[in-house]
Amino acid sequence: MDVERNLRSPLTGIRQESVRLGLPEPEVKVGIRSGDTPAAERRALSTRPPDILITTPNRSS
Repeated sequence: MDVERNLRSPLTGIRQESVRLGLPEPEVKVGIRSGDTPAAERRALSTRPPDILITTPNRSS
């Protein structure tokens, strides 16, 4: 997924800057939800939400 791939560089930069500043590395959780995500997974996302949630229309094969 392009959005997820495009997040990797900024998140890596945040981690590297934290280390450079002597701060603890942040744990940024990323979740993905599409239109065809099962209800059980949607509920899990709402009870343990990620820091960043990527939403997309239905996945195509």
